[in-house]
Amino acid sequence: WLRSGAFTSESGGQVEEKLDSLALDEEEASDESVDVARSGLRLYREMHDRLFKHQKDGVAFLYRLYREGRKGGILADDMGLGKTIQIIAFLSGMFDAQLVRSVLLVMPVTLVNNWKEEFAKWAPGIRVKVFHGTSKKERRQHLHQIQTGKGVLLTSYQMTLANWEQLSSCDQQAFIWDYLILDEAHKIKSPSAKTTKALSAIPARNRVLLTGTPVQNNLQELWSLFDFACQGSLLGTSKTFKMEYENPITRAREKDATLGEKALGLKIKLRSDQPMGSPCPNTLEVPSLPRKNDFIVWVYLSRIQEEIYRNFLSLDHIKELLMTTRSPLAELTLLKKLCDHPRLFQKQTTEDEVLPSWWHQLKMSEGCGSISNTKQTSRKKLKLAKITHIPFASIPSIIKPCKSCFPSD
Repeated sequence: WLRSGAFTSESGGQVEEKLDSLALDEEEASDESVDVARSGLRLYREMHDRLFKHQKDGVAFLYRLYREGRKGGILADDMGLGKTIQIIAFLSGMFDAQLVRSVLLVMPVTLVNNWKEEFAKWAPGIRVKVFHGTSKKERRQHLHQIQTGKGVLLTSYQMTLANWEQLSSCDQQAFIWDYLILDEAHKIKSPSAKTTKALSAIPARNRVLLTGTPVQNNLQELWSLFDFACQGSLLGTSKTFKMEYENPITRAREKDATLGEKALGLKIKLRSDQPMGSPCPNTLEVPSLPRKNDFIVWVYLSRIQEEIYRNFLSLDHIKELLMTTRSPLAELTLLKKLCDHPRLFQKQTTEDEVLPSWWHQLKMSEGCGSISNTKQTSRKKLKLAKITHIPFASIPSIIKPCKSCFPSD
């Protein structure tokens, strides 16, 4: 008994030592990871400390959507505020907590390599494969590795449009992604576009959209983004949204709107301004970033620009256009180029009568619009240089023309 008792006492001592050891391990693990903005999602301290406050709030917002069982959301921070880093940090915490296994991340083809490099920089432990390129065998292998294992698959909108059925299945069975994330999500602003329909057909438990411009032209684009992200569970059908939101807000902006219509539009706008898709409204000032200053400088047209502008508007083609219902977008684009600089107003797009007599001597070339190397005397070159410098004469001194573009007088 004594031996047994001694054995029992010794065993109890070992158990206590193990419990103490486990407690120490938990404390060490706690020191290595940090709860992001008290959301419950933990990140490695090294990654957490590199995030700005607004980025931590963004990660917490994404996790809160997941924790509350919402089907998706929109991260609509302005360009340059690090939406890519927020997504990588969020996925890092989710993979570490074993809450996700497969993520499909769709983006413009020009951003695929950038996303791959950022994952390698911020979260090298996450398996990242690319579903892009001409090799079908390699694409199929990468897709199978992510679907059967775990990790992130990067692909482009073009590739998704052509292969959405392949992305929606695994071993001839339907496959559901844990997360479908779209970068530059304004690509799906039109619900009737083929790309939007293809992405909508890919099954996913959660959807996240990244865009710095959720509204570009009209409120229907905003509805399209929310309808995709929340899978139709937030703003109703397009017809319902148009009747309850878009029409009253648009009507309130009209000049002949009554006081009642303006009040209704303002009320609905204030209600819709609540942070449904973003962790904070656009008017929230982020203290962790330097203050942003926008300088608006009004510039008058120069004599040459005004001459070309008036000649263009006097064309019979423009007069006929104003009498029809055809879109004037092409003509407005030409006038916009003219206001930027006359040399962007290429001769082949206009009639000879629009341009001054010396215009045929100018020719656009690569770079900053330098004068082409033709067989002209140095005197003529100097004259042309002075002419091309004229459009900048009315610009305030705060803006300086590029010396390499325009030779000095």
